[in-house]
Amino acid sequence: MRALKTAAVLMMGLAFVAGCDKDDDKTTPPPVSAPKAPGEGVIDKMKDNTSNAIETGKEKTAEAMNAVKKEAVEIKDKTVEMKDSMVAKVHEATAPKIETSASAMPAVAAPTMTPTTVPSNDLSLIATAQKYYEQATSYIAKNDFTSASNAIAKLDGMRGQLPVEWNKKIDDLKVVYDKAKAGVGNFIPKM
Repeated sequence: MRALKTAAVLMMGLAFVAGCDKDDDKTTPPPVSAPKAPGEGVIDKMKDNTSNAIETGKEKTAEAMNAVKKEAVEIKDKTVEMKDSMVAKVHEATAPKIETSASAMPAVAAPTMTPTTVPSNDLSLIATAQKYYEQATSYIAKNDFTSASNAIAKLDGMRGQLPVEWNKKIDDLKVVYDKAKAGVGNFIPKM
């Protein structure tokens, strides 16, 4: 161990002596850059290209996601439209069919009275009753039950002033009104 200590002291002395004959020059030469290893520039380019590709990929992914979201909203809107259309068709197909056109209704015969059997002042009353009767049948055909009810009420109010055959006509009109309102059918009585 003593030999090791001696060798260490000798080495230190030699290092001291070798360092003393150096000039103490304060100017240090610029550091020399180590030459690049072959392929080191290619690696830097690959790193840059990879970073650019990642950024481009992120942008393209965001654009694709926005396009998918937009298309999903359009599909949803079309689906809602189709559903509404189908619901309307189902309602139309399942709704009770009541023929209400004027051609589907039987013709209503006007009361036949001659001026000799009805006094002249009653002719205007009969014309008014006929007008209310035609209005009521028209309103029933259009499913306007409020207006039909009003016309029938006016006819009913005139019942005592009209000839007797009008009583049956008014009663038959009420039956038709009730059936049409209940959706049972369209039957306009003939007189």
